[in-house]
Amino acid sequence: MNQLKSALAAIAVFAAAPALAQTVLDATLGEASQKTAEVSTKELRQIIADGTAVVLDARPPLEYAISHIPGALNVAPKPGLAAHQYVSDVAEVGRLVGGAKDRPLVLYCNGPFCGKVKRLGAELVQAGYTNVRRYQLGTPGWRALGGAAMETELEALPYINNDKTAVWIDARSPDAFASGSIAGARNVPASQLAAGKDQGVMQQAKDDGRLPMDDHNTRIIVFGADGKQARAVADAIATEAFHNVSYLSEPFEALRQVSAQAHPGHGSGGTSSQPVITPIMRSARTISGQPLRLPKEEAEVAAAAVHIPAGGALPIHRHPWSRFVYVERGSLRVHNHDTGASLDFQAGQVLPEVVAQWHEARALGSGPVRLIVIDLVPPGVNNTIMKGAATAR
Repeated sequence: MNQLKSALAAIAVFAAAPALAQTVLDATLGEASQKTAEVSTKELRQIIADGTAVVLDARPPLEYAISHIPGALNVAPKPGLAAHQYVSDVAEVGRLVGGAKDRPLVLYCNGPFCGKVKRLGAELVQAGYTNVRRYQLGTPGWRALGGAAMETELEALPYINNDKTAVWIDARSPDAFASGSIAGARNVPASQLAAGKDQGVMQQAKDDGRLPMDDHNTRIIVFGADGKQARAVADAIATEAFHNVSYLSEPFEALRQVSAQAHPGHGSGGTSSQPVITPIMRSARTISGQPLRLPKEEAEVAAAAVHIPAGGALPIHRHPWSRFVYVERGSLRVHNHDTGASLDFQAGQVLPEVVAQWHEARALGSGPVRLIVIDLVPPGVNNTIMKGAATAR
């Protein structure tokens, strides 16, 4: 809330100076002695619409997953830094853009006083990147001026579910909503949207309490039959002066499966003879925050069972392509030698392994570990390179 007030105050100052900005949408902070130039809200809108730059969210992965500017990407942090020194890993940015240092980049974080984009921008320039700009107004500025909602990722739901004040909006038809939704959801059908403010279902939802009129900063998450439907309603709510609106691009069925774990028996219900599907993991990134790396042409699936005896470990190795591991038994620690990070996993968890980073896996506790590993690779290619070996095996 304080960041939003600061952003609005900064915007108001610059909007009052015609020499600096024609409208509030043209405003930037205009700070001196910065390594990278700024873009305005108007410019960022056009960049997103035209797809002329990679928009990079410079915040931590969980914060990105909770809500981010639609279309923005995110990479893992630079290892070994304290929280107040957080900066995205320039090496991961390089992997994201395929090493193209002339690729246009636009960075953003948490508003005028957020230093993450300044630190990242400076490190990118030092690394030889030639087209880096900042949207320094950040998420508070976008929420106030962007004219659009933010986007939420499914992996953020365990965190969001702790917010008992959050309002969930179902954008599907009344019939679909009546057939079953998630616990506590309110129906604001996309089919009943009308052009303009305080029109159609928006006016009705404000008057009948479906929208939280007592606190316009309440977290509002919109879902629908698909992302397009959810976004239409979320954007409409955002233009009704609600400041914390986001949408899920995943279809309702994906959300329903995740929600069923927290709200068993809600919705249409079922009988004991029906199958039960319990989601374990859904992610577009590896455990170190990298984008998944999959073959673009023909591919084949390879699966194997791996046994690690008690106290044992797999030697240091890396994978050129994404590998997916299910921990069937035991407890496992994965240590990344490139980043210095260690992560622990228990039976029943799935992990998308790191790509092209040296790491090792060790059994924890007094028992053995059994893993099921699945690779999707080009035909005939194995997916493990042992340290000291020249090729994958």
